[in-house]
Amino acid sequence: MAAYVEFLQKIRSRRFELVLDLQRHIKSGFTSWATGAKTRIGFNPKNAKEFNWIFNNEYIPRADDSLAKIDHYQKFGDLLGLPEPERLDFGFQFTKCEEDKVDLLLSECRARLAPDADFSWDKSVAFIIGAAWESKQWFPDYYARLVSELFNRWGLFSILVGHTGERRLADEIYKCLDIGEPSEGRVHTQRYAAMDLVGKLSLKELGSLFSKLRFAIGSDTGPTHLAAAVGLPVISLWGATSHYRSAPYGSEHLVLAASVDCSPCYLRQCPGLGRICLRKITPEVVITQAELLLTNHSTRSEIKAHS
Repeated sequence: MAAYVEFLQKIRSRRFELVLDLQRHIKSGFTSWATGAKTRIGFNPKNAKEFNWIFNNEYIPRADDSLAKIDHYQKFGDLLGLPEPERLDFGFQFTKCEEDKVDLLLSECRARLAPDADFSWDKSVAFIIGAAWESKQWFPDYYARLVSELFNRWGLFSILVGHTGERRLADEIYKCLDIGEPSEGRVHTQRYAAMDLVGKLSLKELGSLFSKLRFAIGSDTGPTHLAAAVGLPVISLWGATSHYRSAPYGSEHLVLAASVDCSPCYLRQCPGLGRICLRKITPEVVITQAELLLTNHSTRSEIKAHS
């Protein structure tokens, strides 16, 4: 609380004339008001939450739930008379230190592969496991089957990423892949087609990793959108939330969402239905989408079927 009060004092001392409240909650509204700025622009009262609108004095037009969030934010630019860009550039740049950290971790993973493993960046896929809501999380056995299929069909290696709180989920995925240690002279198994970087990367380092890979797979969670922001194609899995509002920018055509009556429910936990919305998005469905992606994206080098 003391840090927040200090922050408010600091921004008020700057005497801003204009504030854009790009969140919709009471804290952002109060912060906007506390700046003392004469013009405080926020979301339309019909779209705001927690009485956020009380603290602002100008508003962007109301939008319905079918409008993508990124287009919703563009309305702030429209109100200010700014030109709409043809394509957004999020401006990510990575330091040599961040690049070196990623290279080191991948080298350590590569050292644990079989000697003949044909590993390369362009033969690697990010698995963005987990999500803040239990209702958004895909299933360990599904991830494990997908690891096997990607490797067996195209020789693709899967790199598991996530924060430290998703360690248990990563372990469950590996448990599903555990077919024993390879015997002497045996080539890499399904288990060794997956590399574990869960909890080992900062957000910037994660962005650096994403900038190198073939594509990513994940549900509605922050790193999924980070991957899209650095230009990586993302196959996204949707159930509890709406892809119409929040599909990864530039990868809207790669969305996978099951047609069930209760989706989207916007509930943090599935009410006893076993996450049926995500259960219907099987590894085979994802593989079909991956095949279309690999076939239609010619900007990266050709991946040949793995024998």
